[in-house]
Amino acid sequence: MPLSPADSEEAKGGSVWISSHTAGSIYQLLLTDQNHFTGKYCCIINDIRKLYRLGALATLNETQGGALVFKGGHVEVADRKMFYTFWKALVENGDVKGGSRQGVSSHQSDDHQYEILFPNRWGNLLFGTRNGGTWFQTEAYGFTDTGWNGAKDTIGHASTTVQHYATKWTPKVATRQVGTCGYSTYTEKEGTQLRVPYGLCPNEPD
Repeated sequence: MPLSPADSEEAKGGSVWISSHTAGSIYQLLLTDQNHFTGKYCCIINDIRKLYRLGALATLNETQGGALVFKGGHVEVADRKMFYTFWKALVENGDVKGGSRQGVSSHQSDDHQYEILFPNRWGNLLFGTRNGGTWFQTEAYGFTDTGWNGAKDTIGHASTTVQHYATKWTPKVATRQVGTCGYSTYTEKEGTQLRVPYGLCPNEPD
């Protein structure tokens, strides 16, 4: 499955500098790397783009490009754990790279947490459950890769953790999530996460 067509915001293009990435510039980068997203990876990316866009619309009444999900915003989905169950099965069946993040995550989850490692240095998708639904966010670095890539990810994750908590402990500065393509202030730790209500949830994953 290829990447789904650009939404209205993704179609606008934008800067290629990481500090000012737009939905359009991130989408163009995804298109450039599309050949790396084999198997289920494109399906997952299409789903999280869609869910991010729906979350921004439902929570903020704003039209935001789905590719902004790669800035790390935290999204809660009232889906009765549908996406959690699907993504967890992909990890456990070996359809995608990743593994357990239980015990190495600062985010609360009612069930075991997992991550999916995206190809070609696109970071990872961390996901778990809360209030009977799925939550997820992208991160710049994961924990479950092996070898030299795993070592680089561990160092990178330590760096982004420092960035995250530096903003959390700085007065008058919003806590920022650290994604592959920038930063986001949408975090459950401040109650600013994006929420997708049950009525807007897709019937099934792509």
